[in-house]
Formats: sequence, structure tokens, C-alpha cells
Amino acid sequence: MHASGGGRETCAEPPGGKERVTVSSPEFYRSACFAPKIDRTRCGLCLRCVEACGLGVIAYRKETGFAAARGVCRNCRRCVEACGRGAISIEAMLKGSPSVWQSKGREP
Repeated sequence: MHASGGGRETCAEPPGGKERVTVSSPEFYRSACFAPKIDRTRCGLCLRCVEACGLGVIAYRKETGFAAARGVCRNCRRCVEACGRGAISIEAMLKGSPSVWQSKGREP
């Protein structure tokens, strides 16, 4: 990861360019962008996910709904654990790759 303006980090290029990276490898975690994905059909708007995130990745505004800062998330899964409805999963994507990996959310 490399720092960008405002002290936030953005996604790094995959190691070795187009080299295949194992999902559980340290290289994957260093070169992946993580972001929480909220299933709005399961969400009860309790906002426990917003409170649980120590990095402020998830934001909610009544006018616009949820927003997640892709590339700031560190996949700690606190938001997933805080959600009692299983509405949150974590997506990961290598920069420049069309593939998105999605973790399973917590069962309610």
C-alpha cells in the first residue's frame, strides 16, 4: 500500500505486475483493496458497523445512505462481527484486476 493525500492509503499494484497471487498470501493482503459491502435488504440501519470501524471506513448519511472508503479498509472484520443481521461482507480486489473476491458475512 502507498500513502496518498490526507494520510489515507490507496491500493498498490499487484506484485510482479500480472503475476498470480494466492488469496491467503501476504502479497495478496499488501496489494488488495478491501471494502465492506452492505446488503441493504438485510440491513436494519442500527449503524453498529459504523461505530465498530476504528478507521471510519463506513459512513452513513440519511440523505445518501452508506458509503465505504475502498482501500482504507484493513479487513479487520469488526463491522462484520458487529452486524447482527449478517448484512456485511468484505470485498477484496487487486488493483487492475476485474476479479472481486467476496468473503461470507456473519450468519445472523
